[in-house]
Amino acid sequence: MNVNTVNQTILVIGYGNSLRGDDGVGPHIASHVATWKIPHVEAIAVQQLTPDLAERLIEVDLVIFVDANLTHTKTVQVCPITISDSGMVTGHWCEPSILLAITQALYGHHPKAWWVTVPGSNFDLGETFSALIQQEINVALEAIHHLIQTARTTLYMKLE
Repeated sequence: MNVNTVNQTILVIGYGNSLRGDDGVGPHIASHVATWKIPHVEAIAVQQLTPDLAERLIEVDLVIFVDANLTHTKTVQVCPITISDSGMVTGHWCEPSILLAITQALYGHHPKAWWVTVPGSNFDLGETFSALIQQEINVALEAIHHLIQTARTTLYMKLE
């Protein structure tokens, strides 16, 4: 049994550049999640995912990554993440699946992971969100809250 199983820990990592319009939605959402003050749930905002975050990931049972995404999809996407043995670490930046692979390689395990992507349309310099991002922020927050509650419910079922 994982040491953290009784007090399952969840980490929400919102990432992106708050000076590039919609790209700042990940940190914005992470800051909002932090205000919920849910026991054993921590939310952090970072500009980019870096290999040094692997050390944080070994301390949690579930990680939820939150980022903006420039796609043709106009809705929030919630996808499980698996380890990737392909892909790149460019300088200090990496994708969530690569970060999980680094964590696995260094520490022998990795947490379960989900990726919440919010559709964006404006990644120009500036601190203003597009109308598209603004209408999807609450959808993303609801999805994250659902993931957290589902993880906590699953834990209770395992303990019974």
